[in-house]
Amino acid sequence: MKLPDFDRMPLPEHFYAKYNIPKPKIQTLMESIRLQSRTDGAPGDGRPIEIRKPAPGGVRPLIQVDAVKMEVLKKEDETTENTESE
Repeated sequence: MKLPDFDRMPLPEHFYAKYNIPKPKIQTLMESIRLQSRTDGAPGDGRPIEIRKPAPGGVRPLIQVDAVKMEVLKKEDETTENTESE
């Protein structure tokens, strides 16, 4: 309960009664969308998010590799169908 984002942690139903924790209220659709678009609704301890500049040289080129060749073999199981039934 001492964690800064304790109110965002999912808890089992019986914890609310056992530890006298208030249940979270249900958000409206607009409240939920508003929280998703802001950084203060993000999980974490509230520290600012680090935004880094692009690395020198820009985007790294992708390495071209040959496609993996795969062969699929179908093997029939030997069952009792081939035994003599005379």
